Amino acid sequence: MNKGLTITGAVFLLLSLIGVVVGGAMASNSVASMENMEDLEDPWNYENATSGTITYDDVDGMGELGFYFYIDTPMKDDDGDGEGDACVAFFDDGGSVSVTRDGETDASNEFTRDCSMPEPGEDGNVDGGMTRIGYACDTLTGDSDCTDGDYSFTASSAVHVMYVDPVLAALFEGLGALFGGGALASAAACCGLPLGLILLIVGLVSSNGPKAMPVQAYGQATTMPTTLGAMPAAAQPMAPVQAPVAAVQPPQASVETAPVEDAKPWDEPGVQG
Repeated sequence: MNKGLTITGAVFLLLSLIGVVVGGAMASNSVASMENMEDLEDPWNYENATSGTITYDDVDGMGELGFYFYIDTPMKDDDGDGEGDACVAFFDDGGSVSVTRDGETDASNEFTRDCSMPEPGEDGNVDGGMTRIGYACDTLTGDSDCTDGDYSFTASSAVHVMYVDPVLAALFEGLGALFGGGALASAAACCGLPLGLILLIVGLVSSNGPKAMPVQAYGQATTMPTTLGAMPAAAQPMAPVQAPVAAVQPPQASVETAPVEDAKPWDEPGVQG
């Protein structure tokens, strides 16, 4: 058994299971939240109203899209001038809307007329059969200077009013949790679980490394390591090696012979004087 692969596989399996559970719970909760949005909060602040008060609250300090005003009639542009016919008719017939901050004398009107035709999918209320006639307190893309507090509106005829920022925040939160949870669960199920299972099986059926191979060293069997960092169990003593000694030839002594003197006549035998 290879302990390293076995532990790695088990960790992958555990993390993947956690990812599947957490991701599934996130996706399930987001779906439930989106299904219950209408029950939790009516997106319209006012319907068919001629007056009312809305609290402006810029939580993140980055600006708000503000309050959008509609009349209950489909928005069409039959004359092709780029503006909704019902919106133009509303103001041409003397219609008006004003939005002012509560508690301020001589407060400026924050309402801005807007009869421009939105692109399909840009405004869900228009797509749903409403005509947008304007907005107020747009500090995100407009030039409004609204600050946190209560603002009251009055209209010459019945209008629908929606503070769009809280509605968009709830929608994006639900979609983010839905996609995030789904992606986490999918990644853990399709990648993490199979990979962890493979590593676990390989670790269980494999060994830590190849067997050691005996080699001959200095005339004795010695076990040499076959993996980096491994050392033989017991070191074998090495026989000392006798260095060869060269034979030294002793110098030859030179022998000198005494010179032979010339023989004298009287040294010869049988010669008498």
